[in-house]
Amino acid sequence: MSDPFFDLDRLIDRISDGTIDREQLAELEARLLGDPGLRRRFRSRMRLEANLHSECQASPVDILSPVMLALPRPRFVRWRVAALAGLAAALALAAFLVWHPSGSENPGVVATIVSEDGAAWSADGMVGEGASRLPGTMRLEKGLASLRFESGALVELEAPVTIELLDPMRCRLSRGKAVFEMPESAVGFVVETPNGYAVDHGTRFAVALEEGNEHVEFGVLSGRISVHHELKQVSADVRTGDQVMLTPSGIGHGRDLAVAPTARAADARLMRFRANGSETSVVRGDMRDDFLDPDSLFVKRDLPVPDEENVDRVLWAKDRRALIAFELERLEGRQATHATLRLNMVPSDRGYASLLPERTRIEVYGIRDVPALESWNAGELKWADAPGSVGDGTDVDGTEVGLLGSFEIERGYLEGPVVFESAELTRFVNEDRTGVVGFVLVPVSMPQEPWSLVHAFASSHHAEAAGPSLEIHAR
Repeated sequence: MSDPFFDLDRLIDRISDGTIDREQLAELEARLLGDPGLRRRFRSRMRLEANLHSECQASPVDILSPVMLALPRPRFVRWRVAALAGLAAALALAAFLVWHPSGSENPGVVATIVSEDGAAWSADGMVGEGASRLPGTMRLEKGLASLRFESGALVELEAPVTIELLDPMRCRLSRGKAVFEMPESAVGFVVETPNGYAVDHGTRFAVALEEGNEHVEFGVLSGRISVHHELKQVSADVRTGDQVMLTPSGIGHGRDLAVAPTARAADARLMRFRANGSETSVVRGDMRDDFLDPDSLFVKRDLPVPDEENVDRVLWAKDRRALIAFELERLEGRQATHATLRLNMVPSDRGYASLLPERTRIEVYGIRDVPALESWNAGELKWADAPGSVGDGTDVDGTEVGLLGSFEIERGYLEGPVVFESAELTRFVNEDRTGVVGFVLVPVSMPQEPWSLVHAFASSHHAEAAGPSLEIHAR
């Protein structure tokens, strides 16, 4: 079996000596487009060829006269012209392959909008799902959107966010939240921010900052990035589960962030509260070990079973609800001007998304300000004992919980941030007198068939995604 690198080097050698023909150049292009490993080898070889050629031009080697006389001048000129032409064509092909690994026909395109969810843009040119974007600034004022760079990098944007597209391997984030996912073709992707930048090393990571705020939060969901401070000339290696803060004074690590009142501490009006383990799920039928997991918060409205008394309990409808509580001692009597409940939806291996309705609506209830209702044993809570439950049924007890609003999840949205905000949520926070606020997530949309997907949100124990948080702007 022939060595693919040997065959590639053979074709590159023919480019260098000017003997490659059109068929061989077409063969080379086809092979490079189909193999990332060969593309990396090709780029490395062409950089070497270009450097050698540049060095020879800058420092010509003296050649003895007898040798010069022995060389037929016309042939030397033809070889030089052919070699330079072949090298120029190869370098052009290399540039095409570096910036257009998927074979894009538009060399000016940096990225394409691949999906939207309630998106409202402020940007020049065409926007909307499927629109191609040239270098420039884009502002997502509402909703969620995903961009696919020509390098293969995928970025999920959460409004409000401002991103400047620089080239297929580089962007600049000046406000908002974004999650980046890098395939092999995008290793080395650079995300610029105030004070510094991050370089991807094959990973999935998140970036968050507020407009005008020079504190930038980097968190790695999986893999590794390196964060660099431009002024201080320091860097940090950040791996799965780690978090760092880039500030004007340097780089702070996750252990330092843990004691901060909020990850965005520069804004004294914004406070972020974590559940810190005060969350759990309940399943109707109380089969916790079989249908729940401490790493995730599960919610599902299941299809009812016509006659549960005459079937095995495992075949009953396995409705699930999630409960979350936050301690608000740090609020210390301040009034909330705005409150936001943030969740991270994580992949669920339970059921099939194709069997869900187009949109799943989940209601958010606030637990009444009663200490006995706001505290529970997260590892042992049963469905019938959970706040808002009416025995073993699926109704909601309005004497224990009050509806704050709802949010919807599209069938194809299987992973990423979920944000809930409402005037009732802010009011509920301001009416708290116990120092604890609790919530119940109740799905109300009925699936189309059995075996539909169980939606999962990261708990505080999740290995990769952040657990629930309650953000409060206070005065």
